[in-house]
Amino acid sequence: MNNKTKALLNEQIAREFEAGYMYLDLAAKCDIKGLKGVAHWYRLQAEEEKEHAMIIYNYLLDEGKDVVLSSLHMPVHDVTELKDIFKEALQHELYITETINNIYDNAYDDCDYRTMHFLDWFVNEQEEEERNARANLELLELAGSCGCGMLRLDETMGERK
Repeated sequence: MNNKTKALLNEQIAREFEAGYMYLDLAAKCDIKGLKGVAHWYRLQAEEEKEHAMIIYNYLLDEGKDVVLSSLHMPVHDVTELKDIFKEALQHELYITETINNIYDNAYDDCDYRTMHFLDWFVNEQEEEERNARANLELLELAGSCGCGMLRLDETMGERK
């Protein structure tokens, strides 16, 4: 693994923890709106992002590479409308996909097949993350502003395990 790939992986650890913070922030915004199910969904998503950070952390250690933890950037989301919250989640997942692809490109250029194989899981995971974020946005659009639709959306998202 070259130094650039190692640095990019270390940066990704911070991005994954930052994603967790972002999802906690979105969960709090939903909780305040009384959408406990949506807040639950985002809290679980925050935990998943922490797990992603730890997977990279452990990979670097398993490869005998230094883990360099950097400062986290606190999320600044000036969103209050639920549609904007859902859009923010999708935009963030697209950004994370871009950063994973960048690491993959660097590993490819260096013929670092082991890291490429490791990153395959993240490539597949990001496909799922984007699909979930789009599905949530579509469900919100189907629910509309109808109270019954919003209650059903909140209930459905609250069932996430």
